[in-house]
Amino acid sequence: MNMTPGPARPTTQEMSIADFVDLLWRGKRTALLVMGVTLSVGIVLSYLTPAQYQTRALLQLATREGQPIVSSENIIAVFETDAMVREIAESLHSSEQEARDRFTIASKGGKSFVEIRGRGTSPDDAKRTVELVSGMVLERLRTEYQPARDFLEKEIATITEERDSVKNKMARLETTEKNLNADVNTYRAKLKQYSGATSEAETRLVDTYTRLMSDARGQLESIVQQLADAKRRYAFLDEEIERKRIDPVYSLQPPEVEVAAVLPGSSRFIPPHLIPNIIYSGVLGAFLAVTWILVREFHFMRPRREARSRQVGGDVVGV
Repeated sequence: MNMTPGPARPTTQEMSIADFVDLLWRGKRTALLVMGVTLSVGIVLSYLTPAQYQTRALLQLATREGQPIVSSENIIAVFETDAMVREIAESLHSSEQEARDRFTIASKGGKSFVEIRGRGTSPDDAKRTVELVSGMVLERLRTEYQPARDFLEKEIATITEERDSVKNKMARLETTEKNLNADVNTYRAKLKQYSGATSEAETRLVDTYTRLMSDARGQLESIVQQLADAKRRYAFLDEEIERKRIDPVYSLQPPEVEVAAVLPGSSRFIPPHLIPNIIYSGVLGAFLAVTWILVREFHFMRPRREARSRQVGGDVVGV
């Protein structure tokens, strides 16, 4: 009796979604085993990675008239250049990529603050990183501040020169005031002396002293006003000099530098890349599991089944 083989099992091109799901379900043990291995490897590698520590430095930039002399954007742009990263890497005795991973610099609270975060495998290592970068930022700021400082010093020198000139003028006015007061007192005494004058000569002397005293009083009033103006000007210039001397630019240092260590606390014993590694390991495990199931099915199991099917069919035909 002749028997023809039944319909062949679907090929890879003919496999439906249901067939694919059924194939995965039949290989679930293999999939779980592969995923378990990859997850275990990912977790072990995570725990072999040293825990990360972080330290923060907050630098306040000096301002003039409410605006920072050097904006935080400029500082950040400089420290993101390859040349600056290379210099930091040399100081840390690390590669450029490791140096980039060990620090970040960003604006904080507007353009007047720069925040530097340093990372390391120990608190001291993180602190050394942030202190190194902070020192380089401060040195950069000093370089940027120098032109502003030079201009400020010229302003102070000009104002000081004017203040000294006003001071000398005040001394001259005070001397003139003293002399005029003496003249007025002299003329007043003379007028008192000739108050009972009867002769023509004495009368002319009284007129002369009266005119001289009037002129002296007029000059004295002008001198007193000039002296008052000079004193106000002197006080203003003196305050202006003091104000400029306390300008942050003049000290060549940002007014506030805060360095605060931030330890991982409760996360100290949790490797920093555990969660990402679990996710990556899970995805990789799923991919490897599906790949292995498909390879096993279409390159090992199915050819064997088809070979057995052909063999059975041949035996039946022979009978």
